[in-house]
Amino acid sequence: MSGLALIYQPEGYDPAARMMGRQVASAGLLKALARHWPTTRLTAVGPAEAAGPLAQRLQGLSGRRWEVRAIGAGNTAALTEAGTLYRPDPVLADEATLRAAVDPAGWSIVGITHTVSSLAAERALAALPCSLVEPWDALICTSSAVKGVVEGQLVAAADLLSARLGAPISPTPCALPVIPLGVHPDEFETESPPQQAARRRRRAELCLDDDVTVALFVGRLVFHAKANPYPLFTALQAAAQSSGRRFALVLAGWSPNEAIRAAFVEGARALCPQVPVHLLDGRDPAVRREVWALGDLFISLVDNIQETFGLTPVEAMAAGLPVIVSDWDGYREAVNDGVEGFLIPTVAPPPGAGALLAQRHVLGLDGYDRYIGAVAQSVSVDASAAAARLVQLAADPALRRRMGAAGRARVAAHYDWARVLRRYEALFAELAEVRRAAGSHRRRAHPLHADPFTRYAAYPTAHLGPATRVVAAPGLSFVQVRQVLTLRLLAIAPELLLDEGAQRRLWTALGAGSVQVDQLLQTVCGAPDDPAGLRTIVHLSKAGLVALEGVVAVRV
Repeated sequence: MSGLALIYQPEGYDPAARMMGRQVASAGLLKALARHWPTTRLTAVGPAEAAGPLAQRLQGLSGRRWEVRAIGAGNTAALTEAGTLYRPDPVLADEATLRAAVDPAGWSIVGITHTVSSLAAERALAALPCSLVEPWDALICTSSAVKGVVEGQLVAAADLLSARLGAPISPTPCALPVIPLGVHPDEFETESPPQQAARRRRRAELCLDDDVTVALFVGRLVFHAKANPYPLFTALQAAAQSSGRRFALVLAGWSPNEAIRAAFVEGARALCPQVPVHLLDGRDPAVRREVWALGDLFISLVDNIQETFGLTPVEAMAAGLPVIVSDWDGYREAVNDGVEGFLIPTVAPPPGAGALLAQRHVLGLDGYDRYIGAVAQSVSVDASAAAARLVQLAADPALRRRMGAAGRARVAAHYDWARVLRRYEALFAELAEVRRAAGSHRRRAHPLHADPFTRYAAYPTAHLGPATRVVAAPGLSFVQVRQVLTLRLLAIAPELLLDEGAQRRLWTALGAGSVQVDQLLQTVCGAPDDPAGLRTIVHLSKAGLVALEGVVAVRV
């Protein structure tokens, strides 16, 4: 239908539901699809009631009329037709298991990295080498830094399997392309009259004169799970003291609770008393829209392993702001030191110094927040270097303008969603070629998803066989049959049996007397071994509505 099926839960694509990088990125992708996807048809794997609102949302984002079909996860025919299934996380193994039982080369599965430090993400990655993921699948890595992490996790998992099996195991069963996240540059236009008016209004509200250099941070205000503000506060204080210039810091974000927010307020008061610090609610759409025009520079000294790409520095560059960011994971790939801004050195303990931290997390002694906070606790960001760069940018408006222009140019060349989406399209086409070249593949069932009637075949006395004869209880109308079958005691999962129409046809066919199973199902379902039909026949026997003659005894 569309060339693309999208795993879709509305809250996963809505920053208003939860202001996290994953939701912001997914919302950006959705807008890119709305504007730039070559068709206006989309298959959404998710709740049926989401199809209409999603079509309206896509139309609102693009002005194009959209046709959205919502399907269940088990609709393998629709997935085959789409050709590519995209899910906004790295969890590929379960989707591959479903596909392998139908057609291993039926469609490609494409995931993406966001946070890879959580146990859920680590387990998803560790499962890949022994999963049914294929070479025509891909896990998009949003930075080379996170690709290195993913490759390390895959190698460790494959080495463990190899040691257990005594045979080499490929650590990379699927493609690992590096494609960054994107932004929509028009959302960050700061030179327009409305945005300049917003700048003046916001600065007046915060009592910020024109000679005040405003450093802007946008993102979650969580010191243990995003960026500890200690080096930020101390760098601003040092910059103000050493230069005699006036600085202000605007933190546009949100904290998960009042205690964490209070830690930011108390820390600012203690560590940078000469620098006014203003907290704005980054969940407010008006704040998110106008705050980029408020700042003179952007600063983010992130120190946390939950970060993988870093979307806000790219947003800042799209807004024409020079950036000061920590030399850390994907941040360093977005910013060329001395061109669009400055990279601030970071230091961490050597490999091998954190085994205890990981063990405590895996054993449940430390939750995820405490684990990543404990790691960040031993990551140092050079506050002195940050202070020097703050002074340099505050003193040189021309440098700020040059770096801002360079940032806009870099975003246009590499991070505009229109360009990023074309890389997605090229990837999907490349995977389709690999899939076609692979030809047909034998269906395979994962041991965790085995047919229960196969796995537990030795449990019953007998099995239904193709030659088993089905005899209807005499004198019962189909209305009476339905009254029995719809009893709550029997109707546990009626959707997994034949539907009411097929049941009526089956009961009509049984009116002729004793009928053999294979002949009965051929007549009713068009296949002599239709699974739903076989289940329904035994269900009718369970209800005492039919008798079974000639069942096949189980021999243990």
